[in-house]
Amino acid sequence: FIFLLNFIHFILLMIPIFLLVLNKKQIKLSAKYLLLICFLVPIHWYFLDNQCIFTIISEKLGYDFEDENEAPFTENYLFWLYKPIMKQIGWDWNENGITKMSALHWIVNFMVCWYYCFFY
Repeated sequence: FIFLLNFIHFILLMIPIFLLVLNKKQIKLSAKYLLLICFLVPIHWYFLDNQCIFTIISEKLGYDFEDENEAPFTENYLFWLYKPIMKQIGWDWNENGITKMSALHWIVNFMVCWYYCFFY
């Protein structure tokens, strides 16, 4: 169950990319809900002390992330995407760099959502 939860967590982070690569007719009805979810993901962190609800649930169900840090899901599941980009930009793989990379990821997500809404 925890694997499924973490998989859903990952999928939520990639919703904007899926909107662009999936057939428009297949997702036309659900696109507005997917966009709403995309916008709500980073906002809910402020109500949970800068943590994602999926990470909290995973930990409560017994999933042991390798490190106790600010972004355990990111460090465990997104390092393959974030680390090379951060290296190119010159950001260190630490809490500050990961926070910047996460913000950059959401900027890209929001730009893709904007493009989807107005041009796609």
